Amino acid sequence: MENGNPLIENPDDADELENSTLVLHNRQFHSFSLENLAYFVPTDFDEHERLQLQDVALSILFYGETIFVPETSLTRRKIRRVLDCGCGNAMWCFQVLRDLEAAGNTNFEVIGVDVNEIMLQNITDQPNNLYFDVLDLNQDFQNSPDTFPPNHFDFVNSRDMAGGINADRWDTYLRDIFGILRPGGWCQMVELDLEAQSDNGKLDDGHALREWSRLYRRAMERLGKSPRTGRDLGRRMRRAGFTHVDDNSGTPYVFPLCGWPNGQHQYHVEIGQNNEENIQRLLMSLSLYPFMEILGMPYADYHLLLARAKAEARDTSLRPYFRVYACIGQKPSRRR
Repeated sequence: MENGNPLIENPDDADELENSTLVLHNRQFHSFSLENLAYFVPTDFDEHERLQLQDVALSILFYGETIFVPETSLTRRKIRRVLDCGCGNAMWCFQVLRDLEAAGNTNFEVIGVDVNEIMLQNITDQPNNLYFDVLDLNQDFQNSPDTFPPNHFDFVNSRDMAGGINADRWDTYLRDIFGILRPGGWCQMVELDLEAQSDNGKLDDGHALREWSRLYRRAMERLGKSPRTGRDLGRRMRRAGFTHVDDNSGTPYVFPLCGWPNGQHQYHVEIGQNNEENIQRLLMSLSLYPFMEILGMPYADYHLLLARAKAEARDTSLRPYFRVYACIGQKPSRRR
């Protein structure tokens, strides 16, 4: 690897992935991702900004932690190689860089992998221990041995991949991650569940926000995805061979969609206040292509539903939220 430069295994493939865009409904999409059923969210600057907003809200949700594995199980100063699967705008990569440096670690590298580099074009001052590669994570890792050497990484992060990983790929995806971790290494997964919930039960199936969730699930399943896969992360990890698996499927994180009224859950109020603008943008970004191009919704119907869903998402009296699932697991150490 050359320090400070994006890690590209096959330049011809990278050019094919990053140089092809198209505009649909006034938003920019990545042609390769749509054609290969890899990703259906815009890749323009508006989406880049939205992801930044989401990262801030998630950071508050996770109490500022980028790595959930306890320090006693994974010493931060001893981490040497980190992989971020589906790095998007690379916010998590930069966060973990800062955290490891703050822990006194001076000898490590972070690699971010995504299906396209469009979201990475705004990155400046790239550190010399941060690299990027352009790959479709639906492909077997064995096809890209330079990026995914076996028994190599100390820590692998996978966040918000339900909209990209194919439903029939999840088990092999976990096995691939297991294979590239060094013995004793850890995997961390985070997934948003976009089925709208209500903290006080006032949001029911007659609301547009619930209809948005139902249509999103229908469209993504039609596209071969598993939008509720967060609920199965622990089971899938154990099946892939991970040990010390810890997941929150029984008590997922509550991710408020707006600033709930002040009360005893000040933590949720703060998250919602920081999350509201993200959610207003998310409801369009994630649904525009699936609803109009896959479900064939008429323009007027789509925008009417979207407007109603947005209004309900910021209605504090409904106390709306999405669930967030998180899971960690360790590759067993070699027996002596």
